[in-house]
Amino acid sequence: MAKCGYCGTGILLGGVSDGGQRFCNNKCRQNGQILSVAQQISPEALERQLDEIFSGNCPKCGGSGPVDVHKAYEVWSALVITRWTTSQKLCCRSCGLKRQIGSAVLSAVLGW
Repeated sequence: MAKCGYCGTGILLGGVSDGGQRFCNNKCRQNGQILSVAQQISPEALERQLDEIFSGNCPKCGGSGPVDVHKAYEVWSALVITRWTTSQKLCCRSCGLKRQIGSAVLSAVLGW
């Protein structure tokens, strides 16, 4: 059985071929292409860019950093349907905290 070149899932039938590799679907094929391009970036250049982003201004409010990835979790229910979501935002601590408080309020009101 063939394995997906991106996620490693076994491919029994079908799949997508690209450049001598097989992928389970088009999303994995696209992610595989991004991964191969990303591996060509030097670790030093990547570290420099990450430092610039971290110490830069918040892309959401324009305030001073540090900038980081902040997660917010939400849940809402409607009779027999329940939805859980996780969103990630690149922003300063203040913007991240505001988003997390908003998500907590939404979950408290609609997540019964």
